[in-house]
Amino acid sequence: MVTHSDECPLGVLCSPDTKHAPVVYVKTRDDPRLYPPVRRGSSQYKKLMNLRSGCERSNAQKKEVYGLGSRPCRSDTHFLIRLYLVSIIEHAKAWLAEDMKESDASNPADFLKASSP
Repeated sequence: MVTHSDECPLGVLCSPDTKHAPVVYVKTRDDPRLYPPVRRGSSQYKKLMNLRSGCERSNAQKKEVYGLGSRPCRSDTHFLIRLYLVSIIEHAKAWLAEDMKESDASNPADFLKASSP
């Protein structure tokens, strides 16, 4: 059994008979999960959550659509190269979607034909 009695503020093992660690009670007013620094429902909170959900969508697409989470790589460098290439594709798709929205095109092929010299 590993004990960390030297890390305990009391300097003793509080409950030596149990397999669980000592229980630490956090007062409700001090709990950051109940009272976060940014108030829920505020405009700043909504802005942060929108940014977070955008990142999560991007990470999910990289893992699931492009298979970065399941395919083995020979090295960290090989994985980074694949990640960069997937990120370039993701940005190109976003740029194309933005340009299509500005030109009111509905089909990417028609948009590319119209914009090519």
